[in-house]
Amino acid sequence: MQLQLLQGTFSASEAIALLSKIVQVNIRFHEAKISNTDLEEDIAMRERHIAELEQSLWHIRRSMRQPNTVVQQSTDVHLAAS
Repeated sequence: MQLQLLQGTFSASEAIALLSKIVQVNIRFHEAKISNTDLEEDIAMRERHIAELEQSLWHIRRSMRQPNTVVQQSTDVHLAAS
């Protein structure tokens, strides 16, 4: 099954806003998981993932701040039962 979350052409500011929201939701998800576990390995893995998300978002924001930047975005989620 496939779920299309996002598709279109956006200005740089619109793309930054959309990606920021997506990353924030992902970070909150990992923070909630951290608060519900005592496993140090899981906590460390999620903290690393949060740091990677924050760094990626910083790089994206920086690269999209160029004048007249237009972004085409497509975000799909593919679900497979196991």
